[in-house]
Amino acid sequence: MDVDRFRFVLLSYLRLRLKKITSHPLHYSAGYGDRMSPAEKVFCDRYVDVFDMHFTESVLKYMPEYNDLKNLDAKEMTEIPDLKKYVFARVISEGELFVRELLGESLSEMEATFQKSDILIARYEKIKGYVEAGVIELIG
Repeated sequence: MDVDRFRFVLLSYLRLRLKKITSHPLHYSAGYGDRMSPAEKVFCDRYVDVFDMHFTESVLKYMPEYNDLKNLDAKEMTEIPDLKKYVFARVISEGELFVRELLGESLSEMEATFQKSDILIARYEKIKGYVEAGVIELIG
């Protein structure tokens, strides 16, 4: 019974990871390889290659200005994830975190002290710097 429950949770987690990768593959393949497992990197790179090949064969080769479209910079056209979404995060190292929250029209600074392994829910844009610095890790 417990093994089935664990398997369900693990498979749900893996499905969620793959859904995130396939929703914004160009964004993740461009600069977030250090946050993905080796298998996720391979999957993302192959997904981008297959998507590019499919788009080229289905659409681009039938357009008269195909050579001009090849020169477009993919970074300018890459859709990024919504940074205003709420995420679950776990504190990796102890210390004070300063989270800026927009309350109506006034900007206030909220100071909170978190212990190691505390879990919090916040908008990703508010904790992005802490995630990149390695103070906080995202869950799921």
